[in-house]
Amino acid sequence: MKNKGLFFLLPYFFVIINISVLFIAGLYFSFIFKISYDHALLLLEETASVVSKSFPSDKPNLINAYCQSLSGNEVRVTILNHDGTLLGDSSEDIRIMEDHRNRPEIYRAFIGQIGIERRYSKTLQQEMLYYSLPVMESEKVAYVIRTSVAIDFIDTIVFAIIIQLLFILLFTILMGGLMSFLMTRRFNKPLSNIMEAAKEFSLGNLEYRLFVEKPAELKNLAIAMNKMADELKEKINLLISQRNQWRAIFSSLSEPVLIMDQRLVIRELNDAALALFGLNLSGARGRPLLEICRNSDLRLFCDQLINSENKVIESEIKFYRLNTSYFLVRGMCVTLDHKDPVVILVLNDITKLKNVEEVQKDFVANVSHELRTPITSIKGYVETVLDSYEGKDKKVKQFLSIALKQADMLNAIIEDLLSLSRLEQNGSGHIELNTADIGQVIHQAISLCTEKAVEQKVEVRNLTGPGVSFRVNYRLLEQAVMNLLDNAVKFSAPGKQVDIKAEIIDDTLTISVVDHGCGIRSEEKDRIFERFYMVDKSRSKELGGTGLGLAIVKQIAALHQGTIEVESTLGEGSTFILKIPKSHDK
Repeated sequence: MKNKGLFFLLPYFFVIINISVLFIAGLYFSFIFKISYDHALLLLEETASVVSKSFPSDKPNLINAYCQSLSGNEVRVTILNHDGTLLGDSSEDIRIMEDHRNRPEIYRAFIGQIGIERRYSKTLQQEMLYYSLPVMESEKVAYVIRTSVAIDFIDTIVFAIIIQLLFILLFTILMGGLMSFLMTRRFNKPLSNIMEAAKEFSLGNLEYRLFVEKPAELKNLAIAMNKMADELKEKINLLISQRNQWRAIFSSLSEPVLIMDQRLVIRELNDAALALFGLNLSGARGRPLLEICRNSDLRLFCDQLINSENKVIESEIKFYRLNTSYFLVRGMCVTLDHKDPVVILVLNDITKLKNVEEVQKDFVANVSHELRTPITSIKGYVETVLDSYEGKDKKVKQFLSIALKQADMLNAIIEDLLSLSRLEQNGSGHIELNTADIGQVIHQAISLCTEKAVEQKVEVRNLTGPGVSFRVNYRLLEQAVMNLLDNAVKFSAPGKQVDIKAEIIDDTLTISVVDHGCGIRSEEKDRIFERFYMVDKSRSKELGGTGLGLAIVKQIAALHQGTIEVESTLGEGSTFILKIPKSHDK
């Protein structure tokens, strides 16, 4: 149905207004009629009361003359005695009147009640309203006084009022219609202009301007709409500028960047991402990520992102499709402007770094392996010379002892490098797992560190309760715990304690090693797990440290898909926490 203008809606308004006015008028008419009827009845009642007190009840022969004296009034008066005989009437000759004893209103009066009746009078040949009043003497009805008035009298009054109201109603309707018509003409054109302006604004034409001179309300509305258009234009231009800047920055990033919804459907990606996956922009938007890159590790990473909203997560992922490339993938799931969350991925190509790292690992492993034999030989020769030396030159023995100590240190470094190399070569995580008594693992590791603890005068306490068992690689876990204990004993002051405790928290094996040593500065916490990094180089070398112990622990934790963390306060000590999740053996 086509929408009609304001002018064509006037008939509907007229109908509604007229129905409302007629309804109110009808209520008012019924009210006026009731008021008129009640007024006539009150007139009859008052007339009957006056007659009952003034008619000559002691002279019945004068009653008719009394009634005739009232003939000039609009109210007819009739008087009957106790047996129904007509004694007087103000309008008719009682000699020719019918017997009135059977009239309903008179019958009620004879039994001592007020009689009220509306009916047609055969005597007067018109509709009448009757009122009968019994006059009591010695508790008996002696006379009945009946008053009546013609209904035409009431109708005449009501009709006159109705005519007046109809004229008022008609005048009101005509004036209302005229005023509505004039108001419609007054507002129709300005409203049409406003509608046209709103249409232009909705189509993006913010240069369009609205001009309305009157009425004042619509003029103010037009001014407000023009101002709104100016503000919208300014904000849209700002948004377009910001969008262009964002697109320029986004496209110029050298790292591939992808923006997806929670279903991993691509919304946006930059030029680097298009080049990486060999796509064009129109062919990439709206496609699922796994459709353009089938990688289960990437899918698991994205699922982890969605479950960790507003948290940056990173992981190294291998892409076999892209000539076995390695990428450091950083991602975050964020909610923007109260909308659905989006997943943002940034991929850094670290293939060259991984290749260099592999070359370095192979080089270190090969060099360490090649150095192992000559270092063992040198150590053996120095020990032999030192044991067989019989000279008295103390400096010679001192130099030989220093050479032996340095050979031992070099041998320890080589052994740690070879151990770390073996762990890294098994970086896929396929290690043999068995259910082990963790308390026994810790006990064995403590026994291997007992000699050094006694030398350092440090007490090692095992706080692990009985019955702690977990699926781990027994040998590797023992080596990790031993390295942590060796570190804790090495940096603890004499007379201090080192506490170790293993427990299972939320299906995760947690091993804590607490020392009361010198502690670690906050800026060094992230570096202590690097190869050859030493917090206190002079003390580490003095105690025979290689700088590889914590790197080995980190690699063992990674093989178990776990983590190693450190909490430390400078001057108070450190706590190393090794965590191995239950899911690592699946």
